[in-house]
Amino acid sequence: MAKKRPLIGSPSILSCAFFLVSVAACREEELGLQEKEGEEPGVKGVLVSKSFPPVGTSEVRAYSLPPGVPRFFENGKLVPEIDPLQGVVLTGELLAEACEALNSPKYHEMNFMCFEPHDALIFFDAEGEIVASVIICFTCYNHRIYPRESAQNLDYGLLAKVFARPELQGGYPFEKKGVDSYVAEYEGLLTKSFAKLAASRGRTVIPERWKVAESKDKVRILPGDEVYVSSDLKLDPVDGKAKVDLRGGLKPKHCKNAVEIGGMTEAEASRVVRDLFLQGEIYHPSTRIKVVKASRFLDEK
Repeated sequence: MAKKRPLIGSPSILSCAFFLVSVAACREEELGLQEKEGEEPGVKGVLVSKSFPPVGTSEVRAYSLPPGVPRFFENGKLVPEIDPLQGVVLTGELLAEACEALNSPKYHEMNFMCFEPHDALIFFDAEGEIVASVIICFTCYNHRIYPRESAQNLDYGLLAKVFARPELQGGYPFEKKGVDSYVAEYEGLLTKSFAKLAASRGRTVIPERWKVAESKDKVRILPGDEVYVSSDLKLDPVDGKAKVDLRGGLKPKHCKNAVEIGGMTEAEASRVVRDLFLQGEIYHPSTRIKVVKASRFLDEK
């Protein structure tokens, strides 16, 4: 594994909130961690990115769990039964599709409790050390991603098309009902899950107009005004209406502190509120925050 490999181009940063991680990642103790890869193999002291492929990646390999082997990792290393060189090297379009699936903005809460993963993506540096790993259960839409700083949402439909390739068969049996059938079923469940999640928060599935509107430089916010605060994350719990007090102060949802925005334009207020969130370490610096006057959207709830 000492052979040098050419580096893949540096990835861009994926917008994500620190507190909005995958439900699967939050359930480690509850699930009993059947997959005990969890010592973040090969990432201590390494600069990592928020998206895939991570900085320092030289090679990406896809693996299917061999029959009779219960897990991919043990004590932060691949188990002896898995030869690192036996993984299928992903390049070109296949690699692009895998990374697109891993960098997905999709967020859902339809994980089931089985978690019996049979497939994995492992990212190696030029020395053959593990930079990141993604362990996938296509049955229950669950996963383990290390390091934790990496993107944590998966598009299982797109990823299924990667692992359904003949050279990767041996993990989830896509050949039984066909990958197109799997993707259709996944998209249907995702739509229902997303609608249920939105309804539980009193929201609509289609983004509200204030959610997608741009903050304006010429629209000024006055004390006593109502505003909508939102991020570029889907169904963000912070999203919603807030009132500017008579002194010009605003305390966004889920934020301990207030900030003065009275007299500012929407664009100026957006920057100030964003700084407030960053100080509280609620969002990653790449997350966009917008503040717009509610009077622009009188037909919204």
